[in-house]
This record gives sequence, structure tokens and C-alpha cells, in this order.
Amino acid sequence: ASLTKMMVALIAIEQIDAGNINLEDIVTISQEATWVGGSKVYMKAGQKLTVSDLLEAAMIRSGNDAAYALAEHVGGTEQEFVYMMNEKAESLGMESTCFANSTGMPMRSKEVEDNQSTAADLLLMARELVKHEDILDMTARPTEKIQNANGLYTYDNRNTLVKKYDEIDGLKTGFTNAAKYCIVATSKRCDHRVITILLGVESKRDRYNIAVNLFNNYYTSIGLGKLGEDFEETASAN
Repeated sequence: ASLTKMMVALIAIEQIDAGNINLEDIVTISQEATWVGGSKVYMKAGQKLTVSDLLEAAMIRSGNDAAYALAEHVGGTEQEFVYMMNEKAESLGMESTCFANSTGMPMRSKEVEDNQSTAADLLLMARELVKHEDILDMTARPTEKIQNANGLYTYDNRNTLVKKYDEIDGLKTGFTNAAKYCIVATSKRCDHRVITILLGVESKRDRYNIAVNLFNNYYTSIGLGKLGEDFEETASAN
């Protein structure tokens, strides 16, 4: 599902680091990008946005139109970008992963399977992504003002955990009927970063509750207390 956008962001940020593109590059939104269904920020054809705008829209609001436009800008076409996605997956050792598009939307063609991955593979990708502070700075924001077809609009982060817990600063949620509710969440408590991955959860609430419980169980087991607790008070109580 939309966990796919982590690969879009990873390739984009690596292209920025390599000097091939820039966060402030201007991207003209294509008609094809506006036709993408599912979760959108509703951009219009001909609209001009920066690479930074598109990354924010894709990673914070899960805009399929933004991810598609970013793929076109980096790869020339979305199809060429998908080749880049699969090459990157292979280089990371993601042996059970295959991408067919840049958005995570179900494929319309029965001849092409939907994007596929596993928790183990997604962990490999997430470990690369958290190396980039620019991405974590985006995914940690509870809200973001994003330019759509009608003007500047404030969107909530699809990952509501970042609003509730300061320690959680990413990374991406996803949902399709086939994938159900998914999340790759990451937190940093007392300089100790943890990545939690859940796939195929039956409800949005369960997805978040299970993720928080996993974080809390781990942090408590190593003496760092629970998310949201003051560490000094926790330490003194122990």
C-alpha cells in the first residue's frame, strides 16, 4: 500500500544527496499525476511545486498525486522510476519485494500484480530512510501546509502517532483492501531508535494501539520507560 512511498522518498533524497536534483527544483504537475486515484492532495495539471513540497505531500499526507509527480520528475516517467525502485530494492537485499507503481495503489491490470513486500524487507528500507534527517523532519510534523489546486491548505499527518508522542517521528502508514492497515513507525527515546512494522491489521485503531504497545514493551524492557513519560521521573522511580 502507501508504504511504497518510503521507497519514493528514499530514492528522491538519495538523488538530492548525489546532486542530481534539489529540494527547491520546480516540478510542473502533469495531467497523468492528477488522474491518480486514492489518497490525494488534489493538485492541478500545470501547477508548479518544489520537490520539497511533493515530498511533504507524499510522506505527510500520503498524496498519490504528489508521489506520482515526484516519480516523473526523478525518473523522467513513472515507469522508469519504478525500474529505479526495483533496482534499489534489489541493492538493499529486499528479496521478497516487487514494485509496479510509485503510489501503492492496486494495479488496474490483472496482468500486473500489486506492489508486494514483507516486514523484513521493509525494515531494510526503513533503516536506510531513517539515516536522512530531512525525511524524519518531514514525517515528524503533525500537520503541514500544502499547496493544492485551491490554495494553501493545512493537512493532518496520516500517522496520528506523531501528534500524540514526541518520540515518534515517522515513518509511513498505508491501507488498501488487500493489504489492510499497515504502518512502519519509528521512535527515538533517549537516543535509542526503534522501528516497528505492522502489516495486515484489521483496523486503524488496532494498528496504532499495537504499535504503541510494541514501543512501550521494548523501551520498558531496557529501562527507558514508556512513550510520553518523563525519563528522569521514570528512572528515579526505578
